[in-house]
Amino acid sequence: MRYQTKQEVAPNLADLLNQILRSPLSVVGTGELAQQCGYSRSHLTRVFHEMCGESLGDLHRRIRLERAAYGLREGFSVQEASMLGGFGSPEAFCRAFKRTFGLPPRHFLASGLDWKLPSPDGLHWNEHWDETFEAPNLAVKYETKLERIVPFRVAAIRHVGNYAYLWEGWEKVPFEEGRTWVTIYRDNLWTCPNKNLMRAELGFLLPSSEVAPPGFETVSVPSQLAIKTKHFVERNQRNEAWSYLSGAWPNSSISWDEYAAWPLPFEKVRTRACLGLG
Repeated sequence: MRYQTKQEVAPNLADLLNQILRSPLSVVGTGELAQQCGYSRSHLTRVFHEMCGESLGDLHRRIRLERAAYGLREGFSVQEASMLGGFGSPEAFCRAFKRTFGLPPRHFLASGLDWKLPSPDGLHWNEHWDETFEAPNLAVKYETKLERIVPFRVAAIRHVGNYAYLWEGWEKVPFEEGRTWVTIYRDNLWTCPNKNLMRAELGFLLPSSEVAPPGFETVSVPSQLAIKTKHFVERNQRNEAWSYLSGAWPNSSISWDEYAAWPLPFEKVRTRACLGLG
């Protein structure tokens, strides 16, 4: 699929993924979704598979089973988990669960298996995004603060690609002593379902009197309310912190990471997660 075509269909697929990942039981049929997007049913099915690596139906079923499996891990009964997954009966749930996980639901908790199923594009149901669950009390673990930020500018280099491999972009950013380093994220699952097309700006804060050096562009972030983690988070906890913030404040206008030091080696750097609320 051409890059331009992907950019055109991405917003529509983002709306669809938003429905599936946040409220999987309220998703309407493929035909109606295709009509809403202005596509034929066959075109939506083909485009979705090319963008996400699995069919729309397979993704929807997997998310429902992940949601139910998470409920089992949290101590829900088989009947309660069946309802969470939107199955017509506990019997139908047990058949689908055993076919997928390889064991009956009643044995899942003791098995130690992960509730996440294999995903070709890394898309999973997320307990922090679900509309029917209360977000876990991570405010203690990831204490947050709400503040009105002053406008700031960043000398940045554009990176396009999977955010999981952001370190590849940072390897192209020249190091300068005494800088405060940041990543500004332009996309998320809702705006860009294909992770390989996600955009980010990597660079450092610019003092008001300084211009960006050659090879960098100047990116301006206006004054706005922002929610931040009060403390820098270890890299191995960063994804959970972001999951919590994006679930608690889903309508953010912009997001960025502030780094405690130069971001390489990437697996060791501590970050402060920041969400602009407009």
